[in-house]
Amino acid sequence: MGGVRRLTAAVGAVFAGLVLTMAGAAPAAAQGADLIFPADQFDKLSYQPRQSTGDTRYESILMDMRQANFEPLALLAPEDPVRRLAEPVGLLKVMIGEGYITCTASIIDASLILTNWHCLPKYGRQATKAALWMGYYRDDERSVQRYEVDLTPVETGNADLDYAILSVKGDLSAWGRVVLAGEDPPANRSLAIAHHPAGQPKQMTQRSCRTADPPIVQGGLRHKCDTLPGSSGAPVFYGYGEAAKVVALHFSGVPQSLLGIDPTLEANRAVPMSRIAAASPVVKRLIGALGRAASVAASAPASANTGARTGSNSQAGQPGSTAVSEAGGAPSPSSSRLSAAELSRLISSGAAAHGRGDYAAALKDYTAACEGGDAAGCHNLGLMTYAGQGVARNYGRAWELFQKGCDGGVAKGCFNVAALYERGEGVAQDFGRARELYRQACDGGEAQGCTELGALYARGLGVAQDYGRARELYQRACDGGEVAGGCFNLGLMYANGQGVAQDFSRARALYQKA
Repeated sequence: MGGVRRLTAAVGAVFAGLVLTMAGAAPAAAQGADLIFPADQFDKLSYQPRQSTGDTRYESILMDMRQANFEPLALLAPEDPVRRLAEPVGLLKVMIGEGYITCTASIIDASLILTNWHCLPKYGRQATKAALWMGYYRDDERSVQRYEVDLTPVETGNADLDYAILSVKGDLSAWGRVVLAGEDPPANRSLAIAHHPAGQPKQMTQRSCRTADPPIVQGGLRHKCDTLPGSSGAPVFYGYGEAAKVVALHFSGVPQSLLGIDPTLEANRAVPMSRIAAASPVVKRLIGALGRAASVAASAPASANTGARTGSNSQAGQPGSTAVSEAGGAPSPSSSRLSAAELSRLISSGAAAHGRGDYAAALKDYTAACEGGDAAGCHNLGLMTYAGQGVARNYGRAWELFQKGCDGGVAKGCFNVAALYERGEGVAQDFGRARELYRQACDGGEAQGCTELGALYARGLGVAQDYGRARELYQRACDGGEVAGGCFNLGLMYANGQGVAQDFSRARALYQKA
């Protein structure tokens, strides 16, 4: 599904010769290529070493874990923000014949997970099955749930763009999903990684976890966060608390052969989500122009008297990023101080400036249009306020401006207000209110609103779960031109037999359309 751009650094064998890099010390010796567990323990939650044979490499890795900056998430209360952030992260097991390997995977949609390409079988090995284990915090955890994974990828990169999107048999909505971001973090910024090192209970690396300087080398994100075999595919979070977003996908430690040769290479590596999005229609849809996971619509600046134009690149509930390009809605007689012609000129001029990155000029024009009573101007000003373009980022103020756009008849404004309610950005999280506003946006001609309304029905958020209603809304969005979200989600429903008879041929056709 789309071409794949290449990085120059190749990934080696499974686990890519991962190295545990200890903060403030020289990197430890290479952990080796593969860590393969006995096939007869695939169905067991935790691996039990055979004392008769002496699993020395596994024991060595457990010793590394005790030295690493790993924090067992089981020590945190279920309501703790850090544990909640890691809730959509699970343990992936892949059977390869003589045994199984482990990686880490993250939920990105109701039935999709994101992990590394190199976690899939290769080098002549044939996979027979794969499973995702969610809620694995302790070896005796009774709330752990297992899901079968389809080994045929929905999307996949290669050894250089190391990502894979897999479909899971079952509804993962109860576990939430990670929020993807398309912007690379600066140097020396705090990060966090949620993972299952060595197939062990879920851990979080936060202490001494940061971007390297420079952060991007040869297309890869360099980071100083402790990892081990089994951490492959782990999400790299940037931000604070539950507002943190996934900016990269960890895939490799420091090969021992590079130690002492080139300091710029002495850091663990991750694939930036920005590069994955450039090759992946699915990730691009989820990130959106501003990025999202239940966040705001990709708007184009709003346009004159036509409502909002469809922007298919937003994540469910993610404020839109494209501005409306013409004056929208009817100015309020009491507030309008400008003629319709002048409002139209301001919106057009602001949209042009916005498009070329001249945020100061765009901000000036949008502000004048909004103060003149134009709903599209308020909506577009909200986009800039949400993104922090030319003005300090302020979700609360963005909510006010999107609401003015919605009240003035800009459907994208309604969509973006709904996204903020779904995400809880700038306003208390309220799925019921999000549902009402997505419906208003959908009825107003914003096809992406239909997609997100369908997602709420599919996940049972703010409304009783109803796959039939979700299917109808996805179909409406798909027919309305929202192919990246509507058609794709509809394809997932046909593939999984949710709200409709299972039909892989129909699912394939919809995926291709998306």
